[in-house]
Amino acid sequence: MKDINALSTPNAIHTAGNTSNAVKLPGFLNSSAFVEPDVINDVADKAILLEIHPNSTIAADIINIVHVPNESKIIIHLKRQRRCTHPQLVGRLSGSALTKIAWEKLFEDDNQAFLVGQYIVPVPGLYYIEIIVTMCKELEYDTDFQHICMEDPTHHRLTSKDVTIDAILLSDNHSHYSINKTSAIGYWYSVREKPHPLYTRYQPQGCRNALQSPRCQNATDLSRFKPYKNFQFTKDISLEKRLENIHGHNICFVGGSHARLLFVKANTFNGTSYPLQNHNIVLNSDSRLWETRFVGDIDEDKIQIIIDEGCTKVVIGTGQWDAGSPTEEPTLFSKYEEQLEMAISMMVEMFRGTNVDLYFRSTHYNPIGDMIGSCPPTDWRSPPVIDMYNQVTKRVCNKFKIPLIETNDIIGIMWDRASDWCHYDDVSSDMEVLHIIDRIFVQG
Repeated sequence: MKDINALSTPNAIHTAGNTSNAVKLPGFLNSSAFVEPDVINDVADKAILLEIHPNSTIAADIINIVHVPNESKIIIHLKRQRRCTHPQLVGRLSGSALTKIAWEKLFEDDNQAFLVGQYIVPVPGLYYIEIIVTMCKELEYDTDFQHICMEDPTHHRLTSKDVTIDAILLSDNHSHYSINKTSAIGYWYSVREKPHPLYTRYQPQGCRNALQSPRCQNATDLSRFKPYKNFQFTKDISLEKRLENIHGHNICFVGGSHARLLFVKANTFNGTSYPLQNHNIVLNSDSRLWETRFVGDIDEDKIQIIIDEGCTKVVIGTGQWDAGSPTEEPTLFSKYEEQLEMAISMMVEMFRGTNVDLYFRSTHYNPIGDMIGSCPPTDWRSPPVIDMYNQVTKRVCNKFKIPLIETNDIIGIMWDRASDWCHYDDVSSDMEVLHIIDRIFVQG
């Protein structure tokens, strides 16, 4: 029997046959300690080592990276003694569609250390895989992240270029598949017949005013996203049918520039393929709604503006300025939660007796611009920080029973797409606003 800990060469390890010939996986990875060959097809009868990028900032910390196709898992075996103690990873598969790798917390004991990621593909086939490390420290609730640097984005990729995997569809009775197959908002599909790799876009240092440099062009080029322009929702988004008997609403997007962009995008459907005005649904254009930059800006005066404007559907997004103000220190997680609780409690009280329906939306990711990627950073909107903000928002919304509209399946999978390193002024926000409108009218 070959133990996964012993794998050290890029050879596929055969698992077909009876369990005495199976690859023994660490017990925490599976309900069974063995890969059961009778439940997998001939495409996925091997645990396969993936090539590590030799120039990765944490290459020396990794023993191996393994793909287990019949579990849709990526397993990264780390050295017990390593520089990068808690790697924070972002993983993406690109092929017929895009899908993200969801990472579990680091598993570590006296003998071994593993990171396990899981994925679901809507279409089986060949996929390029990219795994990057963003930080080497796990951010916790009380972490002061102001001086924590990201890993150098020029060498943050763990997997070598052009590494691919064969991904299969998990069976309906597989627990991971059953939980997740209906929860995804949808998927971005490629318009190309052959798989196209989508590697992380970033802004190298010194490239803000040197875009003609090949070094800068290659890293910042937007053409990599062109094949992935077709987003398909997992359920039918038919706003005409949804809005058929709905009239007299005033939709208000509240926040900063991202809220303003959502208003602009929602307005493009106003009178076109999704005619909101046919149902007397107004998209409020009062610019004061888009001056709520920090979560602490939500006070009684701002809430009164919402009431005076006659807003009936209010969608609020915060976090961008709290993590990315060019003139302020970032809002730490405990302070962010304290201010968010105060803001929501005020809104709940002031909206009492009105016809205002309140929603929050998840904070958008930002690509790794030069300020985010500098060391120390002067912009803190890195994926780990935004993830923590969104965890806080989800917790506070649950406490006050406020619906949270999560759009990570739409925006997060192409988090590096924003052309100006901040705003998703492309088809991503078109799909996001459709999802938001669908959600806020889900109750009719």
